[in-house]
Amino acid sequence: FVASKHLRNGKFEMEDLQNATLAGGVAIGALGDMNIAPWGALMVGLVSGLISVFGYRFVSPWLERKINLFDTCGIHNLHGMPAVFGGICSIFFAAAATEESYGQGLEYVFPEVAKTDGRSAGAQAMAQLFALVITLALAIVGGLLTGWVAKMKFFDQPETLFSDEVDFNVPEEEIPDYFSGSVTKETEMTEIEVENPVNDTKEEEAVEETV
Repeated sequence: FVASKHLRNGKFEMEDLQNATLAGGVAIGALGDMNIAPWGALMVGLVSGLISVFGYRFVSPWLERKINLFDTCGIHNLHGMPAVFGGICSIFFAAAATEESYGQGLEYVFPEVAKTDGRSAGAQAMAQLFALVITLALAIVGGLLTGWVAKMKFFDQPETLFSDEVDFNVPEEEIPDYFSGSVTKETEMTEIEVENPVNDTKEEEAVEETV
């Protein structure tokens, strides 16, 4: 909430609040069975929320300008960056895993570390790092392949982006260019006032009655 108001010229942005609230749950997924203590959970949730707000405010506009990438659902800011942060945190918490801190639970969370001649906590941390790298590689390659397939001429490419009217019946008042920036909230309100001059008519009638 604080970051949203600070980065949005003193006002809250709804998408910041909704997604930052969920970002902590995304990040904690890689740490769900680890002994991170309440302070660790608070730290992960707080930083994840800040990352999400920063992404909506700066990263998404930058990606749109630089590589023409439109994240219409905010996946990168809610599921992408917070998840990577959670994976990074899992490396450090795995490195700090000891039998003293976990007790008998160590064999359930890190069975290889719990073995007498098993891997060390440092080796487990490296395993977490390799898992993060492999996950990112699969996500990036899978995303590139999906984009390549979606751009094939086999799929009828819409001429108008961000408009449901290409495939669905939509109300006439829908403004397809709203998300492109060509139609602002101010111009939208002006069009509504022109199409529905109810208030002006009521004021004129009130003046006539007074006269």
